[in-house]
Amino acid sequence: MGRRTTLFLAHWTFFALGLGEASLAPSLPALARNMDVPLESLGILFAARAIGFLVVFIMVGWLTTRLGRGRLMIVALATMILALPALPLTGFFPLGVILVLLSGFSAAALSVSVNALVGDLNPQDRTVAINRLYVFIAIGAFTGPILVGTALSLWRVIYPPFWMAASMMLVALIPLARLPLPKLPPAIRRIGSSSLRKDRRLWLLAAFLFLYMGVDAGFNGWIYSYVRTSLGGEIALASAAASAFWLATMTGRLARVGPLRRLPDGPLMVGSCASGLIAILLLILVRMPLVAVVASIWLGLSISALYPTAMGLGQQLRPDESVAVISLLGIASAVSSLTLPWFYGQFLSGGGEVWPLALLVNSILVLGLAVAVNVFIASNSKMPVFLAKIRHRMASLLKRSHRPK
Repeated sequence: MGRRTTLFLAHWTFFALGLGEASLAPSLPALARNMDVPLESLGILFAARAIGFLVVFIMVGWLTTRLGRGRLMIVALATMILALPALPLTGFFPLGVILVLLSGFSAAALSVSVNALVGDLNPQDRTVAINRLYVFIAIGAFTGPILVGTALSLWRVIYPPFWMAASMMLVALIPLARLPLPKLPPAIRRIGSSSLRKDRRLWLLAAFLFLYMGVDAGFNGWIYSYVRTSLGGEIALASAAASAFWLATMTGRLARVGPLRRLPDGPLMVGSCASGLIAILLLILVRMPLVAVVASIWLGLSISALYPTAMGLGQQLRPDESVAVISLLGIASAVSSLTLPWFYGQFLSGGGEVWPLALLVNSILVLGLAVAVNVFIASNSKMPVFLAKIRHRMASLLKRSHRPK
């Protein structure tokens, strides 16, 4: 199977993954009615999905050793094909949690294996290639809330996007099963190398992704419910707010692999975080459903490239340990997804005024860490010249201050 076919299957799989994963958030009110539980209780579904991510990211070395990347993708796809169609039909809350947990297992396994595969196929341009991969997950995620809103308006059901995602994965299952992938050397299968644990650059990237995922998952996981329950918006506007975020994310990632392809990673990350902070301020200052849609577009455009860029930077720092790097950064993302979306869900009660304020604090912290990451790894990646000069000047001043007089 050729390189183009392999990349096509990777992009197809990520589209289906985005479609299925993003359909969960706008389905929460309907799932709450089906399962006869309060809406805020469904924050545990995000926690269950994050636990699935976390377990797989921790065990990815063992799983890759036992199965190989090809079989790992097949098992993940098969599990997702079974779990996704059943979720919108269940009326039993514990079963819903189990199904989301299984989808988390599968999504994490697909994320690790497909990310590493695309990175290995594009060793000279990893950040752009991974951004291109995530364009397709954004296209799927943009489509999901629209299909949920359409299905609710026309038929009062939520299962079509879940079934569509499972069908697409079924189509990809057979050719992926025949995909010949080389076995990974034992040295790069595990996270546990001491040099990896001691690399402070990776830990800074992990801290950045932890806080970034708080903004990403905290916003797109609850914006539909925020517009519906806190702002009193109609289903159409709430669906638009959820879908607009993913449309903007898709557009931003397309721009990153197109006209912004040559933009250095440093100014991209810092500028993206600063712009996202402004979007959250708009959401706070003007509490209107239509403005929430505008803020959703703004935020999606602003932060769209942060996750794949951080992943690509990590792989560029340790190209021979790409699976281990993805696992480490994935653990940070999963821990964030496990805790912060549930935390944000508690703020939706009582009018929901606190929810955007919590996002604001989170966004400020992300901006600070973006600057710290870029300054720290300036010598290892394309960073803004002015930050490198500032760091050099500060080091010179410190050296002078410590000279014996």
